[in-house]
Amino acid sequence: NKSITNISVSPNPFIIGKDEGITITNFPSNTTIQVITLKGKVVKEFKLTEQSSILNWDGRDKYGNYLNTGIYLIAGFSKEKKSGISKLAIIRN
Repeated sequence: NKSITNISVSPNPFIIGKDEGITITNFPSNTTIQVITLKGKVVKEFKLTEQSSILNWDGRDKYGNYLNTGIYLIAGFSKEKKSGISKLAIIRN
């Protein structure tokens, strides 16, 4: 039973072109993870199954494009109506 308030993102910052991918951990199963701009736009969403508690992501948006340099929010929402949030810095070379 993991607390969704402790979402972990690694590496942070994520450097596109240098780092292979982003690992998001420390959330319970049956969680929806959203990557959100600071303006509130959801650029990527993952609906995870009961077995998932680790998410590997390549830094691409829902259209397959790498995200631009900036700060993003990683938000998690579980079926138990709990939520958590973390920050992620992305640097695009």
